[in-house]
Amino acid sequence: MMRLPRLLLWRKSINRFFGSHVVENFYFYLHEYSYGRFFTYMLSKYWSSINLIGFQHGPSSLRKMVYMAGDGELSSKADGLTSFNVPNKVYAEDSFSANIYRSVGYDNVSVMPKIYRLSYLNKIKRHPVKNRILITPGLHDGDFLLRCLLDEMRQNSVILYILKTHPRADNRYVSSFCDVKNLVLADKPLLDLLAEVTKVLATYSSVAIEAKMLGIDVELIDIPGKINESPLIDDGFLDCVESIRTY
Repeated sequence: MMRLPRLLLWRKSINRFFGSHVVENFYFYLHEYSYGRFFTYMLSKYWSSINLIGFQHGPSSLRKMVYMAGDGELSSKADGLTSFNVPNKVYAEDSFSANIYRSVGYDNVSVMPKIYRLSYLNKIKRHPVKNRILITPGLHDGDFLLRCLLDEMRQNSVILYILKTHPRADNRYVSSFCDVKNLVLADKPLLDLLAEVTKVLATYSSVAIEAKMLGIDVELIDIPGKINESPLIDDGFLDCVESIRTY
């Protein structure tokens, strides 16, 4: 939890910045997280004339607590004590995610006509290579995922398993699996990997969704004792995944 003196310093910095600049619209993402909500609170309370526009930053899910809220907790008319402010407008990536936002109290939610972060998918020309599978861990589960797949990899020696580690993860765990001869660390961009693999193995990684959009076979791996947050196991999301626009 942020300590009070540090909170006061942030408040002074924000007030100083917005007091020195004329800002009509403030666009931001990660508004669902604590630091995003901090900006929502500060600007709503001290600079209410600024139009706050929040963007969905990635896959949503009914099992992601960051999207949830208590009854009446989120409101455009929040008092800052019993309820919390929300952006003036929220852009969701799909109808399923938009409904999650609306269900917990977000107002004025729209579905983006185009998702720019996924525009790279339009550049992919599929040329599948037989027996080539991509493994895409999330930020915190790379070691767990490989341990779950260890027996499978050893029993299918003709298959080349390509591990694409999360760019911000602590990936020192990879060295523990150097004895698995048919497991290699990816040396290509994700764009090239999705062009050639025949299958993607993942837990909650957003790469699984992107693979699904490309028509690639996707298998979600459940790690014992952990809740899988991927929206690919939500029927409502699967119903709308083909309508997600990247162009």
